[in-house]
Amino acid sequence: MNIFLIILLVLAMTVCGSFGSFFFKKTITSLIKIDKKYIIKTILCPWLYAGGFLYLLGGICNILLLRQLDYSIVYPMSSLTYIWTMVLSFFLLNEQINIKKIIAVVLIVTGIFILNINIS
Repeated sequence: MNIFLIILLVLAMTVCGSFGSFFFKKTITSLIKIDKKYIIKTILCPWLYAGGFLYLLGGICNILLLRQLDYSIVYPMSSLTYIWTMVLSFFLLNEQINIKKIIAVVLIVTGIFILNINIS
């Protein structure tokens, strides 16, 4: 598998995971009142299925990556999901990005870079 396809699969895996959890959040926040019909409303909410589908798609990308790369490489790369989640939260949920979040992102990217350096 070439590097371009690996990068594409990592992006797809992490972005799908981030959007999947976003749609789960959208499912719960769209249901204002908790009553007897709450479970039925949750099951019928289309956002729930969008989130589930995206998690499934991210899982398939993860499996494809695990066939080509070591688990100790793929699993840390899945932490890129946190970065996309922060970006989605900022743009779609109006959450604030503070210095702690920026430092965390820098540390995540640095860790992934260090793990993927080929030291001979």
